[in-house]
Amino acid sequence: MKNRTGKDILEHFKEDRYNFEIIRNNLKSCHSRGIHILDDQVNEIGYYTYSEIYKKAGNCAQKLNKLGIEKNTRVLLSAQTDIRFVITWLALIQLGAIPATLPPRSAFFSRDIYINRIREIIPFFNNFICYDNEVPYIQNICEDRNHQINLIVIGNLFSESSPQEDQDNPAPENIPLYNDTAFIQFTSGSMSTPKGIIITFKNLLNNIRGIYTRLELNPETTIIGNWLPLYHDMGLAGFFLLSLFTQSTLLMVSPISFIKRMANFMRLISTYKITVSCMTNTVLDIILHRYKEDDYKDISLDSLTWLGVGAEPINIKTLENFQTIFKKHGLKENVVSPCYGLAESTLAVSMVKSFEGYSVSTINGRSFPTVGTIIEGTEVKLDTTLSYSGVGGVIKIRGDSVSTHSIVKGKRIKKTDDDGFYNTKDIGYFVGDKLVILGRADTMFIVNGENFFSHEVESLLINSRLLQRPNVTCIPITYSDPDKNTGLVVIYEVNGIKKEEKLKLDEQLASLIIKNTGLVIDKFVAAKRGSILYTTSGKIQYNTMRNLYERGDISDYFRDDH
Repeated sequence: MKNRTGKDILEHFKEDRYNFEIIRNNLKSCHSRGIHILDDQVNEIGYYTYSEIYKKAGNCAQKLNKLGIEKNTRVLLSAQTDIRFVITWLALIQLGAIPATLPPRSAFFSRDIYINRIREIIPFFNNFICYDNEVPYIQNICEDRNHQINLIVIGNLFSESSPQEDQDNPAPENIPLYNDTAFIQFTSGSMSTPKGIIITFKNLLNNIRGIYTRLELNPETTIIGNWLPLYHDMGLAGFFLLSLFTQSTLLMVSPISFIKRMANFMRLISTYKITVSCMTNTVLDIILHRYKEDDYKDISLDSLTWLGVGAEPINIKTLENFQTIFKKHGLKENVVSPCYGLAESTLAVSMVKSFEGYSVSTINGRSFPTVGTIIEGTEVKLDTTLSYSGVGGVIKIRGDSVSTHSIVKGKRIKKTDDDGFYNTKDIGYFVGDKLVILGRADTMFIVNGENFFSHEVESLLINSRLLQRPNVTCIPITYSDPDKNTGLVVIYEVNGIKKEEKLKLDEQLASLIIKNTGLVIDKFVAAKRGSILYTTSGKIQYNTMRNLYERGDISDYFRDDH
């Protein structure tokens, strides 16, 4: 296959030169690059070339077509990190069907959380491709809702006894139009009911082009490492689909495997010479919390050219600590790169180039990192009717990557205003042409006339290293008594703690918070491990946590002394 530069492969992503057949033909003929996937069952990494994946997807498409899946069919797809998901996703695209990825059962702490996540979505879809262990839950939900669904089990789809490809009657292969729906991306639902963001091929290809151009990537040399889930916008659009549509080498491990053995993922970066990867602030905190030098003595991160940090509020201290610790393991300066994006923009809104790094901006003594310049084809404006201590405003976005509609409880709803702008509900401002993200408008609270975000308290406590576990949330509570101001409750997880230990710890935490923010915490709760609830993308479920606390469902977890 002829060597192609990053610029060459992007030409047909533009509307005036759009040609999906080129993407298809490039996949069919790419024998030199592919996807490495860690199989959690056997703890071994399999490798599949793009041409091999394409061929297997054709076989899968034929089977799905016989099971009723065709052009414009909306299909829920359980997004487990394995080769069967990869093949099935591409098979659905070949058929012109519309995949809507959902987290697998393994992504949830409990059965009830999994059921609650999918319960409100299933009744609005007639097809669900799932894994064997998920079948009973889906069937029970459908029975409760009196809903008929075409349930396709991936285990059966890929079993040796399943029908083989019929060479004489191949499945019809769809060539999508530029404005056709590519997939539906469900949001994590950190503050509201999950929305199904409708992403068109126009949105997807323009965002891929923006990311690829900004990072100056090249399919011949780029090696992408991904642990993020394939039901998350960064894991799906940012890494999997970017790699698939540009035939860049990709290595994937499941989120569960990554969380259990983070040092092993770092070792894979070293072994496979990964150049591009991404983290969240929470993950960096956990890595630092668990860090033992002996675990990393044979690991070098010198191949990394860009390590994005996004998906949630970013703490300067966390970035600095990570850079300091891993510099001795080969991490180069300015590789750690804060960035900003959201599912409604397919993924990326702002990024920096490789090795460009970030700068620090300070407001009222609080520091925030810049998150790069706006990617090509996207426009940002600030609505200053709501600001942070008089600085900046609510970020609104418009452009070729920005989705205009979403599906909520089965209804197609327009999400942009009359001028085509989408309200992100994030508050930010510009330093020159660099964007700074301050926080979510719906997690901002005011104490004594000053603005604060919950994540400011949370990051402070995590970086203090006073906590047993890096799991903490700060929740504003509105008292029914009009004479009282907004109250603040801090909930942190413990493996177990004595009452006298908690009293001492609470004094230390309170002193730290007052010293750094001036805030007085009304109550500290040392909760049992697993009490703090997160979305599938790792964000704290603030509304749920507030409701649980106010109902009295979260309390101190004291260790039995006997």
